[in-house]
Amino acid sequence: MVFQGIQILRALAANGVLASHLLTVEGKYGHAEPLLPNWAHFGAVGVDLFFVISGFIMVTIAGKLSWRRFLYARITRIYPAYWVYTLLVFGAALVMPAAVNASFEHAPSLWRSVFLVPDTVKPLLAVGWTLVHEMYFYVVFAAILALGVAQRWALAAWACVVVLAGLFFAAESYRAVQPIASTLFHPLTLEFIMGGLIGHAVMGGYVRFPRASLCLGLVGWVAAMITADDLKSLVDVADWEHVLKMGIPSALIVYGAVAFEKARGSFGRSWLVLLGDASYSIYLSHILVLSLVGRILTRMTLQGAVFEGLLIVLCVAGGNLFGLLSYRFMERPLMGLSRKALSKYVSWKSKALTPINESR
Repeated sequence: MVFQGIQILRALAANGVLASHLLTVEGKYGHAEPLLPNWAHFGAVGVDLFFVISGFIMVTIAGKLSWRRFLYARITRIYPAYWVYTLLVFGAALVMPAAVNASFEHAPSLWRSVFLVPDTVKPLLAVGWTLVHEMYFYVVFAAILALGVAQRWALAAWACVVVLAGLFFAAESYRAVQPIASTLFHPLTLEFIMGGLIGHAVMGGYVRFPRASLCLGLVGWVAAMITADDLKSLVDVADWEHVLKMGIPSALIVYGAVAFEKARGSFGRSWLVLLGDASYSIYLSHILVLSLVGRILTRMTLQGAVFEGLLIVLCVAGGNLFGLLSYRFMERPLMGLSRKALSKYVSWKSKALTPINESR
C-alpha cells in the first residue's frame, strides 16, 4: 500500500530542515535583522520525522524482499545520489578549502564520508551524518531478515539493548573518541525502531485513534518549543531528552497520518506528495543551493527587509525546485542504472522498489 500521508510528511520534513538551515544562511548573508523567527530552528525536527518514517517504510516493504534484496535496494537507494553531492562538495573543497572546512573541527575522513562510516566529525557532505544512522539501521534490519526472527520482538529487544548500552556510552567525551560505539547505541536509533513498531501495528490492522495521535504529536512539538531553554541546543544535541521531546511526538504524528489514511482512505495526490517524492534530493542538495543563493544575492545592492524577503523566497523556492529537478533527472536515473547493473546478482521486484514507497 502506498501511503500518500508519508510523502506529505516527507515533504514537510525536508522543508523543515531547509528552514532550520535557512536561519543560519540568513544570519550569514543577510543585511538586516533576520525575518525568520528563532523557532525556525525547530524545523530540524524533520530529521526525527525522517528517521521514524524510515523505520515504518522498512517494515512495510520487508515482507516482499529477502535480506539480500533489501540490502541491495537500500544501497542503491542511498549511495548514488549521495555520492554525486559528496563529489560536488569535494570539488568545492579543492577550490575553496576555507569555505568548506570552516565548519569542521578537523577535516573529515574521505573514505568514511564516501561509505558513511561513523567518524568523530560529520561527513564531507554534512547532512550525511543522518545517513550514517540510516545505513546502520538498514544493516541491522537486514540481519533480522536473514535470521528469520519475529521482527516486532527483534525490534523490541534491539530497543532494550540501545537503552541499556546507550546509558553507558552517553558521555559526549566517550562519543568523541568512539564514534562506532556511539552510533551503535545512539538514542536516535529508537526513532527508527519506533517507526518499525508503528509499521507492524498499522499493517497488522491497528488503526485506532489517529486524530488523537496527530493532536498529541503536535501538542508535544509545541510543548517542546515552549519549554526549551535553548531551542537550538534541543534540536542540535541528539540525546535522550531530544528523543523524548522530538522523537516521540514525531512517532505519534507518523502513526496518526498512516492510521488515518488506512482507515479513511488516501489523502490524494498533491504538490506536497510530489515534493515528498523528491525529498531525498531536496535534503541532500538544499545546503548547497542555499549557500549559492546567498552568495549570489550578496552581490546585489538591495538592502533591508526587501533583501531578507527575497533571500528567503529564493532559497525556499530554489531548494525545492532544484530538488525536484535532481530527483527527476539524477536521483531516479542513477538508482535505475545501479539496480540494472546489479540485476544479474539480484532479482528485483519492481513493485517493492517503487521510489514512492521508499524512505528518504
